Amino acid sequence: KHPKMFSMLLLVVVATSSGSTSGHISDTSFTSDFDLVLGATGPQSLTVDHVSGNYNSTGRPFTAVVATSANFASFSFALPKNGCTEHTTVQQSAAELNCTFASNAGFFGFTPPACNGNMILDSQIIQLPYATNVNFGITGSSIVVGYLNSTTINETTYSQLLSANGWLVRQGEAYINKSRLANNSHFSTEKAPRTVIAATQDGKIMVVVVDGIEKTKEGPDLFELSELMVHLGAYQAVNLDGGGSSTAIYRGQVANRPTCSDEPLPVCMRPVTSITCLRDE
Repeated sequence: KHPKMFSMLLLVVVATSSGSTSGHISDTSFTSDFDLVLGATGPQSLTVDHVSGNYNSTGRPFTAVVATSANFASFSFALPKNGCTEHTTVQQSAAELNCTFASNAGFFGFTPPACNGNMILDSQIIQLPYATNVNFGITGSSIVVGYLNSTTINETTYSQLLSANGWLVRQGEAYINKSRLANNSHFSTEKAPRTVIAATQDGKIMVVVVDGIEKTKEGPDLFELSELMVHLGAYQAVNLDGGGSSTAIYRGQVANRPTCSDEPLPVCMRPVTSITCLRDE
């Protein structure tokens, strides 16, 4: 376990009809609010699909790459060899780390290079600022999604943990209106490329990269993105870094249309820090 911290502690865990659980833990910083989903442990099969259509709420079009892993143990977050101090393309990191499918992941700083928020990779603490953002992680046999305070983090062993920004789907329903991200902020309504990490109700991992161009206001806002994730079958979903960072790599090849400069052209990959990594072997 991670080092313990002294605090006032209140824990309530409620079982839901789906077999998942919800928790609320209060300490002196803020109240944790999270759900657990039992991870799928089927054969390590990975499917990658291109999907397109229109959002029901706005009629605007979307194009996305959807990767789904039937075994949650084949998923991890990852960093390049020099960690948070290095920017590399998703394609380069995927090749170095032997990822069958990869996308960009956490938010990061440009100059100097830095990772933002909580990060635990392969049970190793990279950094824990105890960010108030929503998190996506793995603890034991479960996927954890939600807001995690210092008590929750220090009393639990995580193999993977990463801060996101925007709880898109909770228990199968759009949740961005209730997310701690202000729903009237520019970030919520900006039209841009997006990257999402999600879990299905039966514990599969989904990574979704939606194309767009910030300069021309193409791509979903967080409300459209929540709608899309519910349509794709997400039970829990959070919003990762997006915009010009959004990149999908499948078997070494670029699978989406990344726009590193936020302009229509060139089609190019922005160097990032952390990635999602799915393996099928």
